[in-house]
Amino acid sequence: MALAEFIGSEMGGKYPRDPAVLKPMLDIRGIQICNTWLSTFFADGLKEKTIDEFITHMNFLHAMGAKVIGCSEQSKSIRGTTKGVFEEKLYFSDEEWQLVADGYNELAKIATDKRMQVCLHHHMGTGIQTNSEIDRYMSMVNDNV
Repeated sequence: MALAEFIGSEMGGKYPRDPAVLKPMLDIRGIQICNTWLSTFFADGLKEKTIDEFITHMNFLHAMGAKVIGCSEQSKSIRGTTKGVFEEKLYFSDEEWQLVADGYNELAKIATDKRMQVCLHHHMGTGIQTNSEIDRYMSMVNDNV
């Protein structure tokens, strides 16, 4: 990556997960971790578990120098299955939408302590896939998401 003149990367599946090991390896090559995906499960009612995992994830990214925490709501996801992402995707109820929005607003509040920003990675096969779903999500979350 350094030879190709990249200066940033998302986390690869082969990278060590210990900042004390990974950061020096990347620093000498002039590369910084900018983000890595975190799956959230607010619509499934797993708020506490999601927040616990988020804090660990955020602390890792912060130690790596990242400013962004990219998350994707994976409740009801058919990603990685043989189901058709247009024909067979599931949809959030109004109550599930509210759980997602409230959860992301809470994540954004937690992230401000590290001066980081929470961003949504919309994804095919999830409850936030289409333009109208993205618009609904954006209308429900605070400006700091």
